Amino acid sequence: MDDGALNELPDLLGEVCRRYGLNPSVTAKRLTGGYADDVFRVDCVGEAPVVLHVKQPPSSAESINWEHRQVRAVSIEIPEALPPRQALDGST
Repeated sequence: MDDGALNELPDLLGEVCRRYGLNPSVTAKRLTGGYADDVFRVDCVGEAPVVLHVKQPPSSAESINWEHRQVRAVSIEIPEALPPRQALDGST
């Protein structure tokens, strides 16, 4: 994906907005980094920006849940390490 390619995927951005309760007026920009995955900054009108981490196969819900538990545990001791944002259904 090029720098603004996520903006060309309105279905994905729309689903992210619905799942996480974000304002649907969003833009996304690719961030540097991300070893094998894609990482984007998503700016939502009237809200703080969020980072969207798009996992590439092979990946599993179990490995993502493990990663999120680790980051959440670190965030308790290190406030700068923000925990994953929860979706409206409570998942991450």
